[in-house]
Amino acid sequence: RGSTASPRPSRERSVSPPPRPTPPVTDSMMAVMTTGVGGFDKLEYKRVPTPKLAPGEVMIAVLAAGVNNTEINTRVGWYSPDETSATSAVAAANNAEATAEAKAASKTAAATAAAAKTKANDDLADETRKERLRLASVSAQPAPMLGEAAAEGGRSRGKSFSALHFAEKSKAFGSLEGNIANLEAAAAASEPGDGARPRKKSWSTSMNPEHFHSSETSSINHKSKLAAQAVLLRSESDDSPQVTARKLPDAAGESTDADALAEDFRLSDDAEAPGEVSGYNGPTPFPFIQGTDCCGLVAAFGDGVDGRAVLDGGEAPLKKGDRVIIRSCMRVNGFENHETKWMASDIDGAFAQFVKVPAREVFRVESNWSDVELASIPCAYGTAENMLHLAGVKAGDRVLVPGASGGVGLAAVQLAKRRGAKVTAICGRDKTGHLRAMGADEVLGGRPGSAEWAEVVGRIKGSFDVVVDNVGGSAFPDMIDALERHGRYVTSGAIAGPVVNLDLRTLYLRDLRLIGSTSWEEPVFPNLVSYIEAGEIKPVVARSYPLSEIVTAQKEFLEKKHVGKFVLVPPPVTERGEEEKGGGCGMSEMAPKVGGCEEWAVDDLIDS
Repeated sequence: RGSTASPRPSRERSVSPPPRPTPPVTDSMMAVMTTGVGGFDKLEYKRVPTPKLAPGEVMIAVLAAGVNNTEINTRVGWYSPDETSATSAVAAANNAEATAEAKAASKTAAATAAAAKTKANDDLADETRKERLRLASVSAQPAPMLGEAAAEGGRSRGKSFSALHFAEKSKAFGSLEGNIANLEAAAAASEPGDGARPRKKSWSTSMNPEHFHSSETSSINHKSKLAAQAVLLRSESDDSPQVTARKLPDAAGESTDADALAEDFRLSDDAEAPGEVSGYNGPTPFPFIQGTDCCGLVAAFGDGVDGRAVLDGGEAPLKKGDRVIIRSCMRVNGFENHETKWMASDIDGAFAQFVKVPAREVFRVESNWSDVELASIPCAYGTAENMLHLAGVKAGDRVLVPGASGGVGLAAVQLAKRRGAKVTAICGRDKTGHLRAMGADEVLGGRPGSAEWAEVVGRIKGSFDVVVDNVGGSAFPDMIDALERHGRYVTSGAIAGPVVNLDLRTLYLRDLRLIGSTSWEEPVFPNLVSYIEAGEIKPVVARSYPLSEIVTAQKEFLEKKHVGKFVLVPPPVTERGEEEKGGGCGMSEMAPKVGGCEEWAVDDLIDS
């Protein structure tokens, strides 16, 4: 499975739980669609078509999917070079903007609705008076069967006319017109006015034709209880909204007809010019499904996949029902080329009941870990292992890990200890005990700007061979100063801020190495699987949630009052593809004790 940096202790291998039935691959599935750059309003839990397998792909029935910073970074447009703030600050700004827009739209829509209702009532009264006068002229005859010529506008064709029937029809038509007017007003209100924070734009391009979306569509669907609803279509040649009435699936998304679902409109607000991208790897393919971490069951094989695990050493063929995890960083042109595609940033991810991926990215795992625990591994542990691999961490190295209580930080502590390094962790003062329990040799409590930070800086200065940093921000110069001569600094993130200060004299006079880490090297993921199966690492899950509660999960994730990973669990799949009653709608549960560590929940701004 690839080389390891240090000899592994001999341990009894984990035993997988008994096989379970493979769920049927249905025509549609429940998923969280991320519709564009913005706040939590850009997350829609809805029914969408299940992806179709292409040659060389495997369909995975998702059992659990971890929550990561990268999904939030992508949704809020943090990877755009225009953004220079911390992830939490950008997310807060987007959420505040979305809330303000929603309030303004609601207020305008309410006023428009009231005016429309008054007008409809006045028009109805006027029409009723006219009909009564007309009926009076034929009062000597019984109520006729009025055809198209007799009924104004053909509203009662082929029906026995009555004032009540006409009133009901007029009321229904007026309600629909009012609904369209409300939507049109909401669209107008959503445009930034004088003094407003300019709305972030995202260039939307479909990398997957199965999304069948219009890249210039703005819809407010599933907001009304009416059977007939409306969407606003922006013309590519005209900035003014064009209103089209259209019947859409109801708010519960009960329809399982894939063709009907294909007619549902997708959202992509305010397209921007090519070149102004919101993703680090190119245009983000909004609307799409995020979810970088996945534990699931093999459900189906595409053409050309014989079931043999491409990167599982050929030990045994993959088969339906195998429990697997997915390598989310995909080297699409082989490991000699560094071009990558990330699941959930460049292609659809695991915040759904099904996800399809290339067969070479699927890894069977023989382990007694739960689905939620396995789903906590791919992104955080893959990122941490790749950083240690690139920095050449070996036995005896002194390694500093800031932000050590987050997903990547905790993984780095465990994986560096596995290599025989001496690890110092930095975290919030209230979390120090938990990091010691995870194996850190030394734990320092503090955050930049606090009274205790000066003590931390004094303790770490010039003391380490390697700094494994996923935080960045104002503490970056302190992390550089923590390196001894010929030290290595490796980074894969900057949640505290991407723009930092660096004195180049420090870099070259002390012969330091700065290493960036995004594309994973070939041995990284196979090694992780072997570590799991040999019992050499352990998962740390803070909390799990139903997939439908993604907004709650991401809000609590951004508060950083936890240690470890958050994981989402999709509803079970039925043969008809319907969501089981109660599936995905239950209360979130705190994770049980994992590896001897209790549930942790304290505040710490430096945590990743």
